[in-house]
Amino acid sequence: MPRGLRLGIAALLLAAPTVLAFFSGGYFGVTHGQVGVLASGLAWVLVAVVLVLEPAPLPPSRAGRVALAGLVAFTAWTALSLLWSPLRDPGLADVERTSLYCAAFVVGAAVLRGTAMARAIEPALLCGIAVVCGYALATRLLPGIVDSTTGFQAGSRLDQPLTYWNALGALAAMGVVLAVHTGSDARREARLRLAAAALVPPLGLVLFLTVSRGAHLAAGVGVVVLVLMARNRRTIAASTMGVALVALTAGIAARFHGVVELQGSTATREHEGLAVLGLTLLLSGAAVAAQAGLIRLERRDEPWTSALRRRPALGVLAGAAALVCLALGVSAFAGGDVSASPDAKGPERFRTLESNREHYWRVALDTFAEHPLTGSGVHGFAADWLERRDIDETVQDAHSLYVETLTELGLPGLLLLLTFLGGAGVALLRAGEPGWAAAAAVWAIHAGVDWDWEMPALTLVFIVLAAAASATPASTQRAGSAANRRRVMP
Repeated sequence: MPRGLRLGIAALLLAAPTVLAFFSGGYFGVTHGQVGVLASGLAWVLVAVVLVLEPAPLPPSRAGRVALAGLVAFTAWTALSLLWSPLRDPGLADVERTSLYCAAFVVGAAVLRGTAMARAIEPALLCGIAVVCGYALATRLLPGIVDSTTGFQAGSRLDQPLTYWNALGALAAMGVVLAVHTGSDARREARLRLAAAALVPPLGLVLFLTVSRGAHLAAGVGVVVLVLMARNRRTIAASTMGVALVALTAGIAARFHGVVELQGSTATREHEGLAVLGLTLLLSGAAVAAQAGLIRLERRDEPWTSALRRRPALGVLAGAAALVCLALGVSAFAGGDVSASPDAKGPERFRTLESNREHYWRVALDTFAEHPLTGSGVHGFAADWLERRDIDETVQDAHSLYVETLTELGLPGLLLLLTFLGGAGVALLRAGEPGWAAAAAVWAIHAGVDWDWEMPALTLVFIVLAAAASATPASTQRAGSAANRRRVMP
């Protein structure tokens, strides 16, 4: 395949999540017949181009081929289930979406190859996430300049442009772990590492303003995966600093109720928005300064722990800053009244585990028990819910990729999905890129408690990472993973 064409296709694939984010996240329930058909059609045109021009289009790694086989079979089973689905038109939109993921994986595995391409993937995805989250922040911090209408059910939760707060929170969480890893990656240029560090506070602010408990949990898991995969002091330092910055940003923002809960007049919200914007920029500047200090220590081959021991005053200052971040973080997430209502739409949601998901999952599992081999058919949960629900709420999805697959596509569907995810997971673990694995872990955890599969702007980030990992030759995968296991770098 000509190099220019390969780069063009790769650019389209990497830009797709960002573009779809501004079309309701690519949610085909909204854009079916328009963006959905266009995106799927374009993706399969690119598949045809790749199959014709690429001599070896299939993933070179065994794990990648297993993942591809699982996704192709899962797509076919989803399409076949239209025969017994009670809702065929919305079910067709689900099939279009799954076929888009399948096509994107095939294209990604074929074009996202080579060292230079692998090095570009993480910054490109991070840049796209930053664009989406930057727009989201502008709607809240600059309401007089960037006009936006909050979704009917969102309340004060930040949801634009994806139109779903939990999906936006998960996207921001993936951005946080990618930014932390990019900032800690010694293979990167210093300017890129500093820019990545500067993104952590605004991405953390978006995460907080979505009030998505699942996204915060997934972000925590992603940071743990990142540290375990990277196994070096740079990543530990960057992760610690990232967590502290997110907590500090949330703690400061929580003091401005016009920003967090949309209280007060338009003028009040505008003034508070500017104040939070200024403080966030200051925190970004502090992140850049701290990252620059860590880079200087790296160049002197001096671990940051040694620097703190040699400079007691600096250690005391760092400890005091950590306590401040902890106190502000606790006040942001655990202070105030506890809400007992699962319908709460403000920061009080952080202080309760109440949710309606147990009702969704009970209906889904009851339906699965009646149709364990076939399920109710693609998009069948929506009809099952209307028939069996015990609370007055209209939902289309079971709010869990795994539970919904089980109830709609039965055991065969779940096994095929797990085959895809298992192959992709092994490829990600062996690819030698901790940032990819950590961001994928964020998606996999959050998809278990929400309808991320229906949000291409979110799920395509995972698909691209999985495809890129699958495109890494098996020999390189083993070497990279073995090197990471053998040593803990300074």
